[in-house]
Amino acid sequence: MDRSIKNIQISPFACAVIAVSILTIPMKWVLAWLGAVAIHEAGHLLALVLCGVRIYDFKINLNGAKIVTEQMQGQQTLITTLAGPLIGAVPILFARLNPHLAVCSALLTLYNIMPLFPLDGGRVLYCVVSFLFQNSLGVKIYKIISRLFLISLTIACVVVSNKFDLGCILPAFCLILIVRYWNGNPSCKERELIVQ
Repeated sequence: MDRSIKNIQISPFACAVIAVSILTIPMKWVLAWLGAVAIHEAGHLLALVLCGVRIYDFKINLNGAKIVTEQMQGQQTLITTLAGPLIGAVPILFARLNPHLAVCSALLTLYNIMPLFPLDGGRVLYCVVSFLFQNSLGVKIYKIISRLFLISLTIACVVVSNKFDLGCILPAFCLILIVRYWNGNPSCKERELIVQ
């Protein structure tokens, strides 16, 4: 059976963001971020191949990467989802060799393990909760946990911003998260593994 990726797409907007980043951010940080993203995505792709999941498309846009696959079972979704953050965190172990890559990998991993769907942490949380409880109860429990996380994170960011006079950057980040993820509709049997 052919397991090769049929279609790879990179949106023009993603290319524009990379180009602007190259012009405005020191190159060592741009390369470190791109390296961290590549390692994270390689973790997902490796797990998909090892689990025998057919990959149809790999798309990169402003929202991150989206891997379109055949229908996966819950266990496959869990394994392939965990692989991104686990493999993506490996450069942290080698921080002395490449501290920029380690910092970018740490930030990307922390972002991706947040319990917000379709981020990796939200996908894992929902898979575990839906396995433990019937589906409708699983959705309710998932939404309670993810919303409590968003509220707690927002409070923490406001407190930290006030204490250290950081302005509104952290609360603005939380507002973006709330707008983007408050009403996420989770699923453990996805045809698309959306990696943010």
